Amino acid sequence: GVEPGRSQREKPLSYKINQWCMDARLYEIPLSEAKIVRTALDIYETSAQTKGMYLSSSLILHKVLSNIIARPSEDKFRCLRTSNPRIGDILIVYGASQVLEAVGFELRMHDEHGEEMFLPFVESARVPVQLAVLQLAADRLDHQRTKVVEAGASSSSRGQQQQHSCSECRRHINDGTERLFSGRWDAPRGEYRYACEDCAAYHLCESCWDAFLAGRGRHPRHHRFRAVAPRTQRHNVYGDNPWAGAFAGGHGGAA
Repeated sequence: GVEPGRSQREKPLSYKINQWCMDARLYEIPLSEAKIVRTALDIYETSAQTKGMYLSSSLILHKVLSNIIARPSEDKFRCLRTSNPRIGDILIVYGASQVLEAVGFELRMHDEHGEEMFLPFVESARVPVQLAVLQLAADRLDHQRTKVVEAGASSSSRGQQQQHSCSECRRHINDGTERLFSGRWDAPRGEYRYACEDCAAYHLCESCWDAFLAGRGRHPRHHRFRAVAPRTQRHNVYGDNPWAGAFAGGHGGAA
């Protein structure tokens, strides 16, 4: 990914050192490794051009690390092909490759698949440290994602009545509220949500809807879907009563 301009203040060195020491003690890893992982994560967390880009990338990255932690002896979880679109969604954010390198991934060329990132196996005595480093990165990603989601829900609660996630890829479906109310030029654009009318809570994002139409979805083909357009105006954002915002606490006259 390309490094965008930084918009957040640099953390004081004393604060960083305190974080490194706490991580080293908590995860029982060398201080030098705690520093490398934290530094890479700090770059990654502050470099995404949009919140949506970070949430999408970090969700997949967290899944990659969690798979290795759960099944560390399986080769398939340690190999990431850069040509894979989902891995591309990780690496598009500046700092993601640094996070992978910080936890031990190495870039190599494969005869058949081309460029890939691989996490080498280590000697048995170092396995606990490798897993602890992966756990540190996974925990930090999960913590930061929660903060970003909660901050977004709080800032857009005035307009967004309900949060929806895609039932297939689990990605948050952006309804356009953030861009509409924040006025930020770099806020992600809203997207269509496709709601199944035959199921209680089944929603598809635009990408998974296209896959469903192409016959790759797992959902029953005969179910009916309703397309929900992203928000483009602030009209009637206070619920069913379009006058609730203008006459809050007052009384509307009879027509």
